Amino acid sequence: MSRTNYEMYGHPDGKQEFSQGIALPAWVVESQNTWWVMGVYALVLGVALPFLVVSFPFSPDLLRLWKLTILLNLGSMVVWYS
Repeated sequence: MSRTNYEMYGHPDGKQEFSQGIALPAWVVESQNTWWVMGVYALVLGVALPFLVVSFPFSPDLLRLWKLTILLNLGSMVVWYS
């Protein structure tokens, strides 16, 4: 029996059920709330995210500090893993 299951399904226990899903609250996936969910999604991705990217301070001193921090972190990783 297990040989035929293996030949048919690729597993000796027989057909294996498989399901995927996303854990979302019930109110998010209800059809009456579709416009609200899409509106919030559009506001976050279309307004808030671009605003945060544009308003982020890109001063030369800050960029120099970022480069130094990245180099120090990479250097410590090289020392740690070698």
